[in-house]
Amino acid sequence: MKPKQALRKALEQPWLYSPEELTKLQEKLEDLEDQGVQELWHRRTNIGFSNKPKELIQEEERKRKAREDSEADMIHGNFESIEDLKNQIGKAQLNL
Repeated sequence: MKPKQALRKALEQPWLYSPEELTKLQEKLEDLEDQGVQELWHRRTNIGFSNKPKELIQEEERKRKAREDSEADMIHGNFESIEDLKNQIGKAQLNL
């Protein structure tokens, strides 16, 4: 039987224990539950199952948009001459 389950089962029968023992059992159960919550939070945050804060999501979105905007400003391709480059720039300006 798991420790928390055993403690809950023991607390269901308080007539078997003295008041001091009951308080010790309750404190131990609370400690185990707190430890479980901490372990769950640790797994979620360090392993990656946590929801990101809104500020972090907004920051990532801003960076992604800035990166897309900078990529949109670039002219892609191989240019054999200055005329090809000017032609490509003219097309890019028309697509604005």
